[in-house]
Amino acid sequence: MALRSTKAAHTLDGLGYDVQPRYSVYEAKTLAETPINLQALLDGMSAQWQRKRAETQMTLGKIIATLEALPGDRLIDGICSPHSYRGYYIDLAFEPSAAKITAADALRMCRSVMGQVLEGYKGGDFVMGALTPVWLAKYGHTGKKIIGITQDGSFQTVKDEVLE
Repeated sequence: MALRSTKAAHTLDGLGYDVQPRYSVYEAKTLAETPINLQALLDGMSAQWQRKRAETQMTLGKIIATLEALPGDRLIDGICSPHSYRGYYIDLAFEPSAAKITAADALRMCRSVMGQVLEGYKGGDFVMGALTPVWLAKYGHTGKKIIGITQDGSFQTVKDEVLE
């Protein structure tokens, strides 16, 4: 059997198989010539930083679990208007409210934002999930990390050491 080579394909005489090489010698790409998807790289880095923040503050899932453990009629510090956080658009923020609300109302609000897509302050769509870090902040402003909810319904907060 003779192997006949052409630029387009290799044909094995006698059997009729056409074998198309993946790259010809002239088409082979080096790593330096391979395009890099910068958006995918940035998205991966952002997700990694979000996981780091979730280690030092409450997430939406942790807040829901804490509120579920409180009596539904317990008055807690007021929160309202869930939105994408100005400091990290991928995170969630609630605006502080002077009026106290019940744990049941806060729980309903937190559950309603779970899985929702919120628009970032300067654009972009961000899904809020159980591992999303949560902040107390007015819309368009940075604020404080929520690190806990006490049994009497007070939010424990700290400043963000990175943004301050």
